[in-house]
Amino acid sequence: YTISSIGYSDNGTYKCLAKNNVNGSEKEDAKSDDIEVSSQVKASFSNVGEKEVSYGSNYQITCGVEGGKAPHKVTFVTPTSGTLIWQSASSSNSLQCNTVDNVE
Repeated sequence: YTISSIGYSDNGTYKCLAKNNVNGSEKEDAKSDDIEVSSQVKASFSNVGEKEVSYGSNYQITCGVEGGKAPHKVTFVTPTSGTLIWQSASSSNSLQCNTVDNVE
């Protein structure tokens, strides 16, 4: 059996049950294994295309993480707000974090 394009929804326990009649008596054996799908962690920024921003305006940056093993944690370091940390409590395989800074 081949799982095509495996994804996170394919995580779980897989079981194999074998049965056979031997001398008029049914025999069976079972094996199971837990499979956990993983991938490389990818960090991303969005809304950072503008390098020059008007003085006093708000500037929103979205930092994200995708892939890897949940739960995710994002550490975001800024020159004005210091270190901000977000952590996902869910089993989702992505986390998006927003910060808004006043440009001074």
